[in-house]
Amino acid sequence: MPDPRPPTPDTRSSPATLLLATDLGPLQARLASMARRGIQLTSIVALCVIAGGYVVMNRLVRPINKLADASLDLAYKHEFQQLPAGRSDELGRLTQAFNHMAERLLRTQKELLELNGELERRVALRTVELETRNRQLRRIASKDPLTGLYNRRSFNELLGRQIAEARRYEQQIACMMIDVDNFKKVNDVCGHQAGDAVLKETARIICHEVRRADIVARYGGDEFVVLMPQCNATQAFHLARRIREVARAAFGDLIKTGPRITLSIGIADLHTSGATTGQMLVRAADQALYHVKTMGKDAISARIDPVQAA
Repeated sequence: MPDPRPPTPDTRSSPATLLLATDLGPLQARLASMARRGIQLTSIVALCVIAGGYVVMNRLVRPINKLADASLDLAYKHEFQQLPAGRSDELGRLTQAFNHMAERLLRTQKELLELNGELERRVALRTVELETRNRQLRRIASKDPLTGLYNRRSFNELLGRQIAEARRYEQQIACMMIDVDNFKKVNDVCGHQAGDAVLKETARIICHEVRRADIVARYGGDEFVVLMPQCNATQAFHLARRIREVARAAFGDLIKTGPRITLSIGIADLHTSGATTGQMLVRAADQALYHVKTMGKDAISARIDPVQAA
C-alpha cells in the first residue's frame, strides 16, 4: 500500500525555499482608526483655537480698538462718549483711567473756551473804548476848545490837501482872514468872559454863513480863517460882507456897554494872488487884512480880478 504523505524533500541535495503569508487587514483598520482620531483631534484643536480667538477678540482686541477710536475722536473731533468699564482686570482699569482723563480734558477745554470767549469779549470792548478815546483825542487835538473850530495845526494840514487838489484840477480857491476889532478893549473893559463870548459868537456867525464845503478855523487869538474851495475873490467878498453885517448887529446885542465890536476881513484867491502854496495864499489874505487894519478897521480888502467882477 502506497504512503499517502508527500515525499520529504532532500534538504541536503537542493536549496531551501521559505514562503510567508501575512494578513494586512487588521493593520489597515488600525491605521484608519488612528487617522480618524487624528482628524477628530485636529478638528477639536481648531475649534478650540477659533473659540479662543473669539474670546480674545471680545475680551481684548475689541475693547482696545474702542479705546483707540475714542482716543482719535478725542484728539481730532474733541468728542467723547464714556466707555463701559465694568471689567476688573488691567484693561478695565485702563478704560476707567481713559474715561477720567477724557472727562478732565473736555472739562478743561470747555473752561479754556469760556475763558477765551471772555477774553475776546473784553479785548473787543477795550478796543472799542480805545478807538472812542482815540477819536476823542484826535478831535480834541484838531479842534479849538473854546469855539469848536479847527485849530491852526489842523487847518494847515487841510490847507495843503485843498491847495494840491485845486492846482491838480485847475480849480479856484479863496482864503479869508477875519480879525475882531477892539477885542483887547473888550477883555480889558468887560472881562475875559465877555471876550470869550465874542469869540464864540464870531465862530457861530461865520459857520452859519459859509458853505458846508468851506473850512473854518481859529487861526490864533482873535483871528479866524476861512478856506473856500471852488470860490474866487469876488464870491468871497460878497460872503465876507454878509458876515460883517450879521456880526455887527450881533455884537451890538452881545456887548451893550463897552467898545464897539466889528470885523476886519482880508481876502485872496489862488488866481489873483499868484500863490503856489497854501501858506502863500494865507499870507496874501493876511496882507489884505493888514491893509484893512491900517486903514481904520471894520472893512473888507480883496484883490479882485476885473474879469471876476464882471
